[in-house]
Amino acid sequence: MHRIVLTNIQPFIDALSDIVLVYGVEGIDSVRLVAANDAASKAGITKDHIGRLMNEVVDHERYEWLSSVARHVIKTQTQYRFEREFDNDSGKFNIDVVLTPVVDKGRCSHILLVARDFTQLKNHEKELEFIAFHDSLTGAYNRAFFRERLDYAISHHERNEDDFSVALLDLDGFKGVNDTFGHQAGNAILTELSTRINSAIRSNDTFARMGGDEFAVIFEGLIATECVPILERLMAVLSRPWEVDGQAVNLTCSLGITDTATGNSALTLLRNADRALYQAKRNGKNQYVIYAS
Repeated sequence: MHRIVLTNIQPFIDALSDIVLVYGVEGIDSVRLVAANDAASKAGITKDHIGRLMNEVVDHERYEWLSSVARHVIKTQTQYRFEREFDNDSGKFNIDVVLTPVVDKGRCSHILLVARDFTQLKNHEKELEFIAFHDSLTGAYNRAFFRERLDYAISHHERNEDDFSVALLDLDGFKGVNDTFGHQAGNAILTELSTRINSAIRSNDTFARMGGDEFAVIFEGLIATECVPILERLMAVLSRPWEVDGQAVNLTCSLGITDTATGNSALTLLRNADRALYQAKRNGKNQYVIYAS
């Protein structure tokens, strides 16, 4: 009976690019597919599935949550909307799903499911978010994101007294690379520098390019003296040979580090880390200095 009633809508739903499914409600736990459009194949559902119960149309994992949503729509006779990520043969895609009850003589007789694919929009949002918080050259976080993370670390420290340290580092003699080999070679060095830093620090630490060849790191949960093993590893990684256009280049790194024992504002922490970095340069470069107030 349901199929006969809904036959006339098939040309209309086939013309839609959104996924459209119509389920006939036989009972609170018995929902049968009575119509589907061509776009539904993106979700692995074809017209061959028409006439089958919902648990025969969708896999077990999807059925668990979709059936609970369907019961909610049937009981409340209200629309329900959610977003979901799906996998198909083409990869992952994101859909915005709306389930609408069709009420006849006081009971929910059908459920109209419409799902819109917004994968491109989602990917675009991710790209914009990446651009907003990452350095375009190296892929490291940028100054704006670093300041957000630093502010968060400070507020977290004030609430829970969680330790953290802040370090600034740059390359010794980087200007000479740019002057001798050009900016393209300098950019390659900076990209490699970012990769080396990332390989030496922990996964829960945050590092960012602050500008030029200057990078900053937040070491979560550690005071400055506790960072020494990481700093030693970092200095070793950054002192490995560098190569530009097939030529060996002598580059080293200087680093200054401080923690909340010397200040609890972003300005103070960055200023003290910069002072320690300056001292490392004055001491002969290729080393780290822990700031002492």
